[in-house]
Amino acid sequence: MLEREVKLGAGPAFHLPDLGGVVDGAVAGTPEVLRLETVYHDTPDLRLARWGVSLRHRAGEGWTLKLAPRPGVRGAGAVLERSELTYAGGPKKPPAAALAVIRALVRRSSLVPVARLSTIRRRVRLTDPSGDRLAEVVDDEVSVRDGRRVATRFREIEVEVPEARAAHDANGQPRAVLDPLVSRLRSAGAGAPDPTPKHIRALGPRALEPPEVSPAKVLADSPGREVIKNVLADSVAALLRHDPLVRTSGDPEAIHQARVATRKLRSHLRTFAPLLDPEWIDPLRTELGWLGLALGAVRDREVLLERLRERAKGLPEHDHRAAASLLGILEKEISDLRKKLMADLDSERYIELLERMVGASLDPATLPDAELAGVGTLPLLATGSWRRLRSAIRQLPMQQIRSFIASASWPNAHATPRRPWRRSRALRRQPLRKRPRGCRRCSASTRTASRRRRGCAGQG
Repeated sequence: MLEREVKLGAGPAFHLPDLGGVVDGAVAGTPEVLRLETVYHDTPDLRLARWGVSLRHRAGEGWTLKLAPRPGVRGAGAVLERSELTYAGGPKKPPAAALAVIRALVRRSSLVPVARLSTIRRRVRLTDPSGDRLAEVVDDEVSVRDGRRVATRFREIEVEVPEARAAHDANGQPRAVLDPLVSRLRSAGAGAPDPTPKHIRALGPRALEPPEVSPAKVLADSPGREVIKNVLADSVAALLRHDPLVRTSGDPEAIHQARVATRKLRSHLRTFAPLLDPEWIDPLRTELGWLGLALGAVRDREVLLERLRERAKGLPEHDHRAAASLLGILEKEISDLRKKLMADLDSERYIELLERMVGASLDPATLPDAELAGVGTLPLLATGSWRRLRSAIRQLPMQQIRSFIASASWPNAHATPRRPWRRSRALRRQPLRKRPRGCRRCSASTRTASRRRRGCAGQG
């Protein structure tokens, strides 16, 4: 279920106003008062919270896992949109099904109770004239407990809209019900929207730290090692962010993005190979290739299925039965491959790969030349790719180039192999003053490593 809500601050003197008629036909129910006891679980370093994920147990409700907002989702800011998964179970141990969803984030760490909240909740439900739920407004007085002692208190107002009622505005936000409700609450004295979840407020500054894998800023004079760390961290973070979505959403885009991240990692390791320890690179690229094949097997068939469905719509009626049979075979194959992919993602081999990639993004095994300024060493690694790209482009008519770029339906558009220009993408993160023409300026060790692994790209 997709949760859409707006959180507002509230002072001690705030009182919920009458919400009846806030939108045409809205009927406000009788306020209910609930007492909630909630325990949040996380790793000792608050890994889940820093990724924007929460796992809680609430007495009488069971377990709830809330995933981070989807990367690139519109409506971020005042409106908090998160996938919410619920599980039955007692308070002592998180359910295995919930742990499976966040396994890539937790990996070999352990989950422990990190925050205990006691909440007095006043809830008002809004329905339409037919009795269907429009929205729910809750006034929460939260006490953060440290044993028997209350460590801190805060109050917040939540406005939650069911997914079916979340009509969106031009910016993709669920505004039809939310805007009038927020406006009335603010007129009654509620504070400005603040999307910070309760457990983040309870845990304090540590929960606001960046995720365990977070690209650091690269400057014009940064050494090559920092650039390598940056691009590896960017792709590892993308893989970790999309892993829970691959496991839960069934959305083909999640698998696509995880595959993109995996292929980028292999490409980065190849691009920066002259500055990295070969004995460290080769096993990583092999394991990333294994993961890429597992993701690609599903992704390629999903792309094919989508195209065949579109083509089938234009078939004569007497061919619909044969088309449906073909599509059914492909759907069954995708289902089987997804099951195999889930088994791979649950394997110790995958967890080991993630541990190594997280380590690589924090401390890559670089050679001494990686400590030199990247602006002088990194462009040399892309010389061959740039030359091949330039040569290929010069042989194409301009009209053909424009048509190729404008088209989104060329064969295997979403599954093309990595071209030379893609391998040079990572180097564009480094601010460059000038691209050297050859490799005469590269150091001896870099030149030797380059020749040994894939041939020197320049003239010297």
